[in-house]
Amino acid sequence: MLGSGYDLWPLVPVISLCKKRAESDTSVPDAANKAEKFAQSYADILEDFKKDPESHGGPPDCIDEENANAISLFENVVLVNDAIEDEGKRIENLVRGIFAGNIFDLGSAQLAEVFSKDGMSFLASCQNLVPRPWVIDDLDAFKVKWSKKSWKKAKAVL
Repeated sequence: MLGSGYDLWPLVPVISLCKKRAESDTSVPDAANKAEKFAQSYADILEDFKKDPESHGGPPDCIDEENANAISLFENVVLVNDAIEDEGKRIENLVRGIFAGNIFDLGSAQLAEVFSKDGMSFLASCQNLVPRPWVIDDLDAFKVKWSKKSWKKAKAVL
């Protein structure tokens, strides 16, 4: 059981699941070795949080920083996306933006340091994403579902 109210044990099975999925990716050279390194890194991160949940700053600290960075980029990202006329390409751009946003997580001190050294930006993260098909690629099915506009309510969280 983890201290300070953090309970990460449900994430442990994710390691094995992701490792198996990554090992089976024939498009990645040395997939088994890379999958093992991922699994070990992920397990180390969970262990680090288990020992000291506040070691990377508390949740409010990183959330405030991430929100400030996201808000500063928001207007330009919306303008770029709105300029894409093809709906399918616009949806793919939105999904790529979500992926890049996860990579460009400035709440992570290590990534922030890399970005500042290399001058990397959110837009550069978008452009540097691997091309499709992705390891898990349900984008075409998502586009079809999105185009049907079957939702009843929408909620945006920044």
